[in-house]
Amino acid sequence: MFRFNSSSPFQSGLKDRGLICPCLKADLSIFDAERVFDLVTFKEPQVLTAGIETVYVNGAKVWDGAKVTGELPGKVLRKNGSAK
Repeated sequence: MFRFNSSSPFQSGLKDRGLICPCLKADLSIFDAERVFDLVTFKEPQVLTAGIETVYVNGAKVWDGAKVTGELPGKVLRKNGSAK
């Protein structure tokens, strides 16, 4: 699990990401793998994926159930670890 979740941020110089810890920034998606289903088609490209329950970006909830929360905590991340 470490290699899948954490090695990429560390290799990219993002030292404050990749692990779930109170002192780090967390981007998490909470879902039920048996209920996630992509509903997008060429005719309806804006349809949302079903089954994504909650999404956190930088520790702030940005998606709750079937709607956005209004929080905008995201930042552009640079390979050297800086955020813009």
